[in-house]
Amino acid sequence: MVYVFILWALTTQCTAHTSLAAKKASKPKVEIKCDVENRKKADACADKLFFVGRNSRKYPETSQQMSKHCKQTNSLIRCAKDYTDTCAKGVQKQLANVMLYTVKTNQKSYCSKSSKREEVISFAACGNAVRDETSTCMDNFLMNLGKANAVEQKYKVPHACCAFHKLKGCIMTAARDKGSPVCVEKKLENYEKYINAMAGNTLNLMCTDYEEDSDKCQKLPPMPTGAKYAKATTIMVGFGNLLLNA
Repeated sequence: MVYVFILWALTTQCTAHTSLAAKKASKPKVEIKCDVENRKKADACADKLFFVGRNSRKYPETSQQMSKHCKQTNSLIRCAKDYTDTCAKGVQKQLANVMLYTVKTNQKSYCSKSSKREEVISFAACGNAVRDETSTCMDNFLMNLGKANAVEQKYKVPHACCAFHKLKGCIMTAARDKGSPVCVEKKLENYEKYINAMAGNTLNLMCTDYEEDSDKCQKLPPMPTGAKYAKATTIMVGFGNLLLNA
């Protein structure tokens, strides 16, 4: 039943998002071919939008860098959305649109409000200082998404939710343990706040029964082990496959 609700909620949010985007569209999109080359290009754009990962961008540490970052974010959103609008299907398309809508909403807030811009700039040096460590956190998360797709149907999404909480914990632990002297407490607060904002809509839709402070994650059956379980290529693909197979 929970998965039926997730699919309904994704459809509702994406319908509203698509209608809004259609009203604002000012020029026709360039025709997109649904081939491997364009899929890889869209995946690369999506990777750069995530808050950590080997293909993500460094955080902007100055106002000038922030302006450039914001401008680039708009282009990356268009790149990813043009492909998913044309080529993605069903729940994977719906989930991708929710994730991109979340990025777009946060982009508007963090780029247009001076106080929010300063929040990002405040933790940027901290986030950049632990880039290698947090990229490893993301690698482990993508591996866990792949493993979650191999568990019993009713545990797929719960395991993915718990894996995300581990990802965030891993990021914040890395910042606290390895980020000295730039990762002081207030900067850590802003860093965590940013991560929560960027993941908010997706987690709120999928993980209401497995929230960060819940003990339910400890009660889940263990995920499989071994090299045969494929790492998810991206967060959107990983979560999309879980919903598709749930």
